[in-house]
Amino acid sequence: MTLTLVDRQDLFDATACAAFADLGWTAKAAVKDVFNWLEQESHPHYDAIVANLFVHHFETDALRRLFSAVARITGCFIACEPRRAQVAHLGSYLVGALGANAVTRRDAVLSVRAGFRDQELSACWPGDGGWQLSEGDARLFSHTFTAVRRGQRG
Repeated sequence: MTLTLVDRQDLFDATACAAFADLGWTAKAAVKDVFNWLEQESHPHYDAIVANLFVHHFETDALRRLFSAVARITGCFIACEPRRAQVAHLGSYLVGALGANAVTRRDAVLSVRAGFRDQELSACWPGDGGWQLSEGDARLFSHTFTAVRRGQRG
């Protein structure tokens, strides 16, 4: 198993690399803007791309650009995002009770406001019909989205 972690900041350290190695995975960091990384001339095919609390940072046009680039290099995309709903909004104000600092408390509220509901992510995915899309609530606070290329196991 090979894992590539993409981030604009160099946050991937030797301890994390060793933890993945203990699982039998080879992990590497790509310290780049996600669009620069995705839109490289040559890219291997990735079995899956996973985004966690990431895509809610993008407006609709940028999200369409992101999804178009992702769809070119993988057959499976999975995202877990904040759920934009009343219960999640209320919960975002309570993260301080868990010991979260001021930055995290502020970000929690903003993230829920920027989150997703219904089929908003599906509407941004490339519409070529070659994909099986699934989108919806995951428990109280999360919203999930999966796109699996038809004919490929997910």
